[in-house]
Amino acid sequence: MTVVGRDGDSISIIIDPATGRLLARRTTAGATGPLPRGSDLLWSVLIKAGWTDTAPKGATILPG
Repeated sequence: MTVVGRDGDSISIIIDPATGRLLARRTTAGATGPLPRGSDLLWSVLIKAGWTDTAPKGATILPG
């Protein structure tokens, strides 16, 4: 699925149809920015996701 913003940049997501999990996200430049249209601005890939009972290092302790 791809969505184009008002600035012309587009965001594409890749979803695993079997599980509905997000696998990757890509943002590409539109025509209005300083980079050529279609240039990659951001790529992120989800490698592993799951539940844990352990807080990550450096996590902020919330009240309650």
